[in-house]
Amino acid sequence: MKALTLSTTILMVLTMTGCMGTKQLSSNISERGTINNKDDIVFPELDKAWQKDGQFPNSENLSKIRPGIAKDELYQLIGRPHFNEANRAREWDYIMKFHQADNSVKICQYKVIFDDKFKGQEFYWMPADCANHAKPTPASSAVIPVIAQAPIIKEKITLEADALFKFDKWKLEDMLPAGRAKLR
Repeated sequence: MKALTLSTTILMVLTMTGCMGTKQLSSNISERGTINNKDDIVFPELDKAWQKDGQFPNSENLSKIRPGIAKDELYQLIGRPHFNEANRAREWDYIMKFHQADNSVKICQYKVIFDDKFKGQEFYWMPADCANHAKPTPASSAVIPVIAQAPIIKEKITLEADALFKFDKWKLEDMLPAGRAKLR
């Protein structure tokens, strides 16, 4: 009886900490990490996040996320998921924030679906237009003014070094008056 109670307690603790199975919200995730029916994709409620404020992601890092990405790589690029996903979860969810043109902040959710080897395969945004905010902005296209330069005149000038400078000297203040005159 004591062994049964202990086994039940251990099972409950493992289940509650997410160490058993693959915690997920979405349904019908294939072994390849795909979802055929878009209605099977479920985003968690924002108030269930442990990091309720979300993050302003680095859009360059977001652009590096591709099918086949490992969880460790994903963690390096955009951090740990913002909900209580277990390590062996088949999906990770994030709250992303983006600045908009009117200085407001758009709140988006980002979902990564993993295959049975825990490689990211499918990526979803809610709302879908958040994908447009996630693209890196091109480098500034500011116009750089071009300053007109004086035309270069090619003319051969021969000057003798001993006429320009004092012996074994090279600084401007060591230039001889005759050398300055020739240089002009």
